[in-house]
Amino acid sequence: MNGSNSKRTFFDFSEDDLKKMNKATNKPEVKGDELKKPDEHPTSLNSSHLAHSEGSESKMVVPKKRSMAVNPHEPLYVGENGVGRRSIIESLAYKITKNPENVPERLRNTKIIELSVDNLYGCNVTNNICTTFFNALKSLKVYDAFNYDLPPNPKLMSIEEKKAHLYGNNPPPTAHDEDVERLFNEMVESVQLYRENREKTNQPKILFIHQFYNMVDDYSYSFYDSVSSVLQPLLEKKRLKLVTCMTPSEYAKFTKNPLASHFEVIKVGEPNFATTLDIVTKKKEYLEASHGVFIDNDIVEEALLLSNRYIPLKANPMKCISVLDELASIVEKRGCSIPINVLELEDKIKKVSIDIDKKSDDDIDTSSLMKKLEKLKESYATKYSAWKAEYQALQSYRENRVRLIGLKKELGDCIASITSPDCESAKRASKIIEDDIPEVKASLKIFEKQSAKNKYVNNRATLDDLSVVISRMSGIPQKDLYFTTQKNHSLNNMESILEEQVIGQKQAISSISKTIRVAKLGLRDANKPQASLLFCGFSGVGKTELAKQIAKVVYGNENSVSVIDMTKYNTEFSVSGLIGTSAGYVGYDDGGELTNTIKKNPFQVIIFDEIEKAHSRVWNILLPVFEEGVCQNNYGESVSLKDTIIILTSNVGTKRLFQHKEEDKDLTQQEIFHEEIKETFAPEFLNRLDDIVIFNELSMHDLDKILSIQLRKLEERLSKKREIKIELSTEARQFLIFNSFDIQLGARPIKRNIQNYLSAPISDLFYQGKLDKHCTLKVDVDEKKLKVEVIVDEKKESQEKRKRNNDYDDLLELDHKLKNAIKSSNVE
Repeated sequence: MNGSNSKRTFFDFSEDDLKKMNKATNKPEVKGDELKKPDEHPTSLNSSHLAHSEGSESKMVVPKKRSMAVNPHEPLYVGENGVGRRSIIESLAYKITKNPENVPERLRNTKIIELSVDNLYGCNVTNNICTTFFNALKSLKVYDAFNYDLPPNPKLMSIEEKKAHLYGNNPPPTAHDEDVERLFNEMVESVQLYRENREKTNQPKILFIHQFYNMVDDYSYSFYDSVSSVLQPLLEKKRLKLVTCMTPSEYAKFTKNPLASHFEVIKVGEPNFATTLDIVTKKKEYLEASHGVFIDNDIVEEALLLSNRYIPLKANPMKCISVLDELASIVEKRGCSIPINVLELEDKIKKVSIDIDKKSDDDIDTSSLMKKLEKLKESYATKYSAWKAEYQALQSYRENRVRLIGLKKELGDCIASITSPDCESAKRASKIIEDDIPEVKASLKIFEKQSAKNKYVNNRATLDDLSVVISRMSGIPQKDLYFTTQKNHSLNNMESILEEQVIGQKQAISSISKTIRVAKLGLRDANKPQASLLFCGFSGVGKTELAKQIAKVVYGNENSVSVIDMTKYNTEFSVSGLIGTSAGYVGYDDGGELTNTIKKNPFQVIIFDEIEKAHSRVWNILLPVFEEGVCQNNYGESVSLKDTIIILTSNVGTKRLFQHKEEDKDLTQQEIFHEEIKETFAPEFLNRLDDIVIFNELSMHDLDKILSIQLRKLEERLSKKREIKIELSTEARQFLIFNSFDIQLGARPIKRNIQNYLSAPISDLFYQGKLDKHCTLKVDVDEKKLKVEVIVDEKKESQEKRKRNNDYDDLLELDHKLKNAIKSSNVE
């Protein structure tokens, strides 16, 4: 016991003390062997564990350097889930076991042992996690179990110093000098003997705890009743080598823990595109072998692009590997399923059999049906046997792929263990190279040639299969997913696509399309956002709608838009809400609105609505965003906006236009807007924008086109169950347009008038039960309001009735089949 500290920590209790504590509280004793055996990575790892750790080689140097230091801190890997934190540890363990020449000499005999937090809590029978964790460390033998440290110069110590070292600050009054001298010398000899034996027999061990934060964050009552109280003295006295990992949000909370000072943070970020593609391509071989499918390299690259675009909340490379695993599962399921045309033949056979049974009961000739049944059965047998042969060939192919991977692993082990040219390992390696691997590869080539002629089993992944996977994982409909070729096609026709939805802004659309095409082609600085645009114009002219349509063209989904209301940041103190408040203030753990939005989905359009109403400090935050494409949150993390389109909207200049000043008579509308923009925003702010887009006023002709678009959307909402069309008379159309025209409000009154004059009467008809059939709604003007007349489509109603009758006939057939089955069972 250290004489400078009279307080006993949890770790200063001996094993006998712990047993007495357990008996006193009537709690059963926890033994180390009750724990589930931990994973020892050097003996359980193989090359497949390293499939996504190749991009983290530089991070592996760090734990080696820490282990060689005189007083090393414990390495703590901080990174998002899926970036490969665990793979770094597994890669180090694999190198220690398989390639010891590539690691420092002091690490060559080291064993890395993982302690599972789930297993630790699962065997916590004492309801005291400290005792359970303490016994786990003892059973794993990963720390120096001796409770005493030798003083620097024991022979030069006085009798008082020896008493303090043995008993602390409160030595017993009966402690004689001779007894103190004898006990002190025995303690020194015991410690020296223990250390000599430990260096000879014990293998150095490193403890790896993957879910470390979940363990140390569990403060049962206070610090001294938690796992942290067990680890604190071990880490202080360097009696335990520990390596662990956390996410950035976990580490931000962990910094308040007393253990944080014992760790050195190593940040692990996502690998770049090229490295991720290389990692995933290597992993593809194992996925193909385990599922028995083909995945082309083009599909892998497309999967990486789509996962980055539509699944932003997860991190690479694990995100893309999960997509490919799900893709391989879908293709495997398709290859193992009986084809649809074979199942259709089986259904036809059942239906003909039912018809034969019906006619037999009525004494009708069934010879023609019997011939038809025989032909169907022959066709079914031929196609089913062909599918079965192709399916069995697929199973053989999968077995050969798995065998090839096993042979390569065995070959590596044999080469590593060769001691002489005549040893068994050398002979086995020679046989694998000359006989086994060529035989398996020949079988694989035969299957690849035959699979090109397959009619029923298709085990090659396609873009359609990939779109199904991305749609499931992202929640975006398949029709809204844009592949690389589709995206380029959309950009080529960007003007025409946008002009179909945004009316009256041809010049603005042309300017924006050129800017975005330049960015997508990679002709601008790669570290800047895709585009930084200022939209200026009257309210309701289509600024927000154009942003949504840009998101649909560029990112494949018009919901990839986030609007930040800048009126919330009109004071100096509220500006911090964009990137997060400082430590110690309310809302520190919540982060900032801008940084959180980008972290969730960097592939989107960010709209800073009414930017002129924000405080000037907001512009200072946006300057590095426009220039470098990076924004730092309150945790100090850099958030990249290089895949984001930034749009600022403003109504600056509209008030001046409506004042009709005398000095503005000779100025155009564009010139007035530009003058007001220069007076409102700083030059350095405007100089970093890619373009300033001025929106035009909407004319009556523009409102007529917008009315057609809004009516089409209303029809789509009405026709979810029944097909309902809306036909407006010329008077009704003019009525809506004239009542909606207002230069200051733009197109917004059209939506409001459609709701008041058209949607309200239609809703009344719906609740009256008059819209439960296929119909056309004819709309006309009647005394300064709209009158809706319902005209039923009799032709479509009769088709619907026939369809219902056919469904009823199918039910009758099933009922007839059931009765025949009951009759036959009664006869038996």
